[in-house]
Amino acid sequence: DNFSQDSNYLVFDYLKHGNLTEYLYNMEKYTPFSEKFIKIIGYKLLKGLKKIHDNQICHNKIELKNIMFDDDFNPIIIHFSEATRNNTNYRKDFVGLAEILGQLMTSGKMINIKYEQKHFVIIDSLHHKIKEKVFWALNKNISPQFINLFNLLVKSKKPLIIDDLLNNEWFNEIKNNDDNVKKIEEDLKTYLNIRYEAILLLNQITMPSIDINSIIS
Repeated sequence: DNFSQDSNYLVFDYLKHGNLTEYLYNMEKYTPFSEKFIKIIGYKLLKGLKKIHDNQICHNKIELKNIMFDDDFNPIIIHFSEATRNNTNYRKDFVGLAEILGQLMTSGKMINIKYEQKHFVIIDSLHHKIKEKVFWALNKNISPQFINLFNLLVKSKKPLIIDDLLNNEWFNEIKNNDDNVKKIEEDLKTYLNIRYEAILLLNQITMPSIDINSIIS
């Protein structure tokens, strides 16, 4: 009843499964995200960015805490408070996506990417600067195709076209909607659901108990 017809509103579904940040907490106790899982998440995020960019909107704040999961654990981009319209430079969104993929691929060991003298450096979880080759060596299972996509997102001097990114070779395995892809998606959903249950349990342990009667009185 209090909505004004002269204002615009963004209305989102209730996303009970939380944001990506929570799924990287305490990762040493859990099986890391597999590269197949990260491909699914990255591909869906790119498709989401395509819808945003097709409307000439740059999100400007693509990061872990702004990616939430719906009931089926599909990633949803939220928080458009810093978005800009009629923007033709989407570089910040692509670097944000690279950060997310790097954080997932390294189980949170990577914090973010910073530019220094027109070059980027990787900042690890201890806030140390790490050279790119040294950093990727921390996870020897990372494919060269992923590193190529990461570098493209971060280093490209030419404007990136999302359709080209969606057709990047790193996504070849999951682009076709076949039984193999459906199996990966189901396995990812199971993995995230297990992690979600652990998050709920952790919150129950760490949240202080509240005496309802004392509040009422």
